[in-house]
Amino acid sequence: FASQPRHSIAMLLPLLLLLSLVTYPVDSCMATPGTSTPAPSTACRNCAMNLIRVTTTGAGGKPMTSDNIDTSGTCAMRTMVCTGAAGQTFIEMNGGLGGTFGDTNGVVTVVLTCNAAGTEWQLMGAPVTQAECSAPP
Repeated sequence: FASQPRHSIAMLLPLLLLLSLVTYPVDSCMATPGTSTPAPSTACRNCAMNLIRVTTTGAGGKPMTSDNIDTSGTCAMRTMVCTGAAGQTFIEMNGGLGGTFGDTNGVVTVVLTCNAAGTEWQLMGAPVTQAECSAPP
């Protein structure tokens, strides 16, 4: 090696530099495994009507004026409406453990959301298993 001229090593440096510039863009365009965002669960669109027992057994109990499920959004929404005399109409839930009061025109509306698992209807995060329209005569 001692007999080789120094200028041949100096000529290799630009060649190595050029080679490193050519390989860098090739490496940067190499295929990499993709990542995907999982699709949102659709279970929350599947809550059934029968998950809430709608009763009419209490004082002033009567069928809901309307009780509908809307599945057009991300999760199903259930709207229950009870009509009766102003100031006396409410929707009682879970056997009297909670209810919606405060109507001024005789119309009470409750909007429930299907939980993420599609196994229960909820009002502000609390499960609702029973509801009754109460509008004393």
